[in-house]
Amino acid sequence: MSEQIETEAASGGSLERLVRRRWLYTVTDWNDDETLVDENGDEVFRDDAKEHIATDAEAAIEADRRADLWETKQDALVARVTRHSQGIVSAPGSADRVRRMHMVDTGPNQYVGPAYVAKYRCTRCGTESEWQTARTIGEIRRGIQCPKCNPPNDKAHRQPPGGNGGAQKK
Repeated sequence: MSEQIETEAASGGSLERLVRRRWLYTVTDWNDDETLVDENGDEVFRDDAKEHIATDAEAAIEADRRADLWETKQDALVARVTRHSQGIVSAPGSADRVRRMHMVDTGPNQYVGPAYVAKYRCTRCGTESEWQTARTIGEIRRGIQCPKCNPPNDKAHRQPPGGNGGAQKK
């Protein structure tokens, strides 16, 4: 087993380095002002930012490139450039997967109804839910569908082949 670890370390790490991720980049100047930058080195707002798909090594090179562009355009020096992973790029065919929000807070329900209440947050987009009721702990752990990451016209909300949406056959 130790031979395998030594071989991985000698070859530059694990397969984790080959995983393609979605990235956003920020530069911080010497006044600690953080700015999100696009592929041209221009300031961009969070909602308008376009994600860059790359491996860890490619993202590090792209971060340096964007920092250089920002320095040139702003005529200022970058104190720090940061790359923010927005998650792993989905494998082919996994687009049908339902994106779920995960529990961030839970407790017993003090009112009439199901036994538990929980709040959820989507790790992909950051959307947070209000308090939701749940009958079991398993239901809480499973999470709920993210309304932002699973739009109604998405395949995840469509009926399975042969499904009739619970309607009675005539």
